[in-house]
Amino acid sequence: NFDKQWMPIIPLIATESDKLTSLQKQGARAIDWIGDGIVNSNLTKRFLQIMISLETMLEQDPDKLESKLKKEDLWKDTLSTSIEDQLVSTISLICNDSQINLETRNIKRAYDLRSEITHNGERLTEDDTALIKDWYDIAYKIIANIMFLGNWSSTYDLWKAANLGNKDSDEN
Repeated sequence: NFDKQWMPIIPLIATESDKLTSLQKQGARAIDWIGDGIVNSNLTKRFLQIMISLETMLEQDPDKLESKLKKEDLWKDTLSTSIEDQLVSTISLICNDSQINLETRNIKRAYDLRSEITHNGERLTEDDTALIKDWYDIAYKIIANIMFLGNWSSTYDLWKAANLGNKDSDEN
């Protein structure tokens, strides 16, 4: 079931990546991760690859992010730059208008599960198939939003939109 809306994007990804924003380039890398996850028969690895695809697009080094915000005089003590909070805020911004039923605790739970798999060897079972499908749907929505709408030019712009209300793209 190939979605034909991708036809104009494929040449950009394959041969004209200089025409993509930095965030779209990260989206293209996320496509690789999610593609590997789709064909992986190991449910645990499939979930990890979906989470890696999200982190590829949405994550920034927390210390560098805070430093950049302070340099631009945008820092507030109420802000958090933790990886988990970056994922929560940016996923919530992009998925808030969709049919995806997504609550902050579900995003945090998924990130915690990713950490349990990575650090403690947690394994998923067939009972987790719906969880994997849900996160695939979320990742697909985010990738499509980034690749087609181009609302933000960088992960930093996306973070500012999610956390500071800067809805317009900004070349930073």
